[in-house]
Amino acid sequence: MAWLKIYSGTNQGDEKYQFDFQGRLFVANLAGEEHIWPNGQSLNDNIRSLECGPETWVTLYEDTGYRGRYENYFPNDAPGKIFLSKKVSSIKIYDSPPGWSPPQNENVAK
Repeated sequence: MAWLKIYSGTNQGDEKYQFDFQGRLFVANLAGEEHIWPNGQSLNDNIRSLECGPETWVTLYEDTGYRGRYENYFPNDAPGKIFLSKKVSSIKIYDSPPGWSPPQNENVAK
């Protein structure tokens, strides 16, 4: 199980929201009703810091639909302030490196 914790404050402070998942999780619009902080505010444009789990790769996007400026984070990253602070509108989260797929069983000559 992979996880990502996002925070409304710098240095992992203030409100916290956690994504727990397997595989990959894409959220094209963080303004949806299902993505709110415990205080009831939208996650959209309100993320200032984060923590990536040991098996978590993340891409944050400035605009909805995975558009605009973006930044990547890797397993165990925990920046006190993200570059797109208070500008994140969509997100892609993976439990393995993006673009990686498990090797297929192939017959190999011995």
